Amino acid sequence: MPDSGLCMKIHAHVGGLVRFKHIYPHRLTSLSGKIGLLTWADGKYDDLSMTVCLLIDGNVRTLYVYPREIELLGPDSA
Repeated sequence: MPDSGLCMKIHAHVGGLVRFKHIYPHRLTSLSGKIGLLTWADGKYDDLSMTVCLLIDGNVRTLYVYPREIELLGPDSA
């Protein structure tokens, strides 16, 4: 079952920092453990995945991610 609460938290966290978790081998491994600025997020609250735009490693990247792959950092992440 999708975690719609997590999707809503990610939408609300735009402008905040996120860290990529290492969940699956061979998926986004170059970003594992890296921190980026979440500049945009799109995804339906009942979907399993989202499209996010991040400023990470000095580049702006648009990625297709599962909400459980990223960790919200900062005071509003709880």
